[in-house]
Amino acid sequence: MNKKGKLRAGVVWAIGAVIVMVILAGGLVFLSVGNAPADETKGGGEPVDSGVNVNQIITTSSTLSFSGIDALSNGTSVDVTAYVSKDDQAYKTGVTTANQGDMLAVLFVNDSTYHNAFASSETVSGVDFPVQKNLYKNASVTSKVYSTTGLALLTNGGGANNESALSGGAYTHKITMTGTDKASTQDMVCVLEASDKTKAKEMKLTGFGAVKEGDVPQAYTPSATTSEMWVYTVKPIADASLQEGSIYLSSEDGQSMTGKTAKITCYTKEYFIDPLTGDVMYDIENEQGTLQSMATYTYSWVYT
Repeated sequence: MNKKGKLRAGVVWAIGAVIVMVILAGGLVFLSVGNAPADETKGGGEPVDSGVNVNQIITTSSTLSFSGIDALSNGTSVDVTAYVSKDDQAYKTGVTTANQGDMLAVLFVNDSTYHNAFASSETVSGVDFPVQKNLYKNASVTSKVYSTTGLALLTNGGGANNESALSGGAYTHKITMTGTDKASTQDMVCVLEASDKTKAKEMKLTGFGAVKEGDVPQAYTPSATTSEMWVYTVKPIADASLQEGSIYLSSEDGQSMTGKTAKITCYTKEYFIDPLTGDVMYDIENEQGTLQSMATYTYSWVYT
């Protein structure tokens, strides 16, 4: 009986030793995993540096700088004021630092010779973080509208050369726009107007990448209370070459445009901070209907 008791005790001691060794081995494995280096190996290949120490907190700030450059004249700098939003916060000036990883939106404001520009998403990185943006110099555009023959230049505002009106007449006028070298209008919104909606049935603009839009801008003032308007967006007039399109006007059946006026007015689109929403918009007017365009180009003609 005593020999059997001793055998059992020996077996118990041996099993206990094995359990201790397993626990110690498990502890070593746990320690090894818990202290894995930053360099990890994927699929048995070369070590891949994760670049992040889970115990490290990045506190380094980045120094910000903002500059503008002429989009069409290489090497020409543009004076700007930077309005900066960090991580969707309100836009403000005088921002010179940010934390690495911050998301910036920046409105570059010149508001005199150059159209404003907008950088919508810039992720801050590095000790120095410069942000540069191209700005377009505001163009000067010369517009001309011709008679239906395409030969006679109609007098702007009426006068010596007008268009002959017919009952139920339809008219297609050539229109040209010539811009300025190394300058741009940016996108524009053009309003077509006929001074009497009981006489004019429809006006259309083609060419210039014109796309018909809906509502008449709040900032637009009609020439008469009887007027009808049609709205188009057009692409930028970005150089000094002549660009050509056409304006089509049709009369109501049995009606004549005699003594009536037609007009095209084009507004440049701009980037700006809307005072109502605090957001950056790209349009000709803010949410309150206040005009924001740097330039407006108008041409009108008379039917006689």
